Amino acid sequence: MVKILKGESKVLKIETLKKEFGFFKVFDLENESFNILLNVLKNKPIFQDEIVLFVKNFDSLNKNQKKELIEILDSIKDLEGFKVFIDSENKLGNFDVIDLSLPQPWKLEKWLGLIEKMAEKKSLKLDEEALKLIFERTGPNYDRIHREIEKLSLYSMDEKAGKVDIDTVENVIHDYNNVILDDLMFAISSGNLEGISDLFDDTFEVIDLQLLLYSLADHFTTLFKILCSVEYKEKYSWKDIVEASRELSISSAKVARFLGFNFKNQMYKNTNHVELYDLEKLTNILGKIIDIQYEFRSTESSKTVLKNRLIEISRIVYN
Repeated sequence: MVKILKGESKVLKIETLKKEFGFFKVFDLENESFNILLNVLKNKPIFQDEIVLFVKNFDSLNKNQKKELIEILDSIKDLEGFKVFIDSENKLGNFDVIDLSLPQPWKLEKWLGLIEKMAEKKSLKLDEEALKLIFERTGPNYDRIHREIEKLSLYSMDEKAGKVDIDTVENVIHDYNNVILDDLMFAISSGNLEGISDLFDDTFEVIDLQLLLYSLADHFTTLFKILCSVEYKEKYSWKDIVEASRELSISSAKVARFLGFNFKNQMYKNTNHVELYDLEKLTNILGKIIDIQYEFRSTESSKTVLKNRLIEISRIVYN
């Protein structure tokens, strides 16, 4: 039997196989396991009733290697005792596909439900604020969430109820967001094309693509909330910032950047986004962001194309 495991998370695929089979052998094709795997497939050990294999990172192979491996797999797919699961995002040969795809990055409720289930497996109880904070810090990345839930389970908590308070989450969960990511988002929403060019390459090197796309949607959704809530002013006071922060549950630092509040001796100047946007313009941008998220489902998508898409969004600001 040969099946394709489709989906973004290697951890989820391994968890699925562990639940089904308990023990299995992993061949990571990114780590020069190709020839070893071929040898195993061609020479099934005697006196072994069943072999379960997880072939990781199939898509990293070159064209000839893929062809050779698919031909061998096709020749043994009906052989009793072989169960081979291929880690790939593509349809291969006539093999059946098991779809383990994760929710789209912008499906917040589904991600929160997923985090809650992962926590429950570790006997942890998280309220909605704790769930949101975990997602805010990890982004839509199953493997990161899994790693952080594992870490959270090791810390002291109420053993009877298994409850984890927001302070524990704040102290334990690693924040995968980077200051440079925030700077890039504000360069986009401020219409700063030069800033996008300066920041994009460095951001792309250190930030996961799906996290970048999630942050883009979250940034403009946050701006939408602010625009719907605050009274128009050419200049906002710190009192205005604090009131908006409390009302919307958005950090005062982020509200300050959106409303153009500048601290003394600040190295950069914040732009008052309320002067740049109306609801029609923001709705147009959010629609384009959804299109971009669909376009860049694969991490193999062109970095240059993504940069151009971000510049296109930024240009809408002054249209």
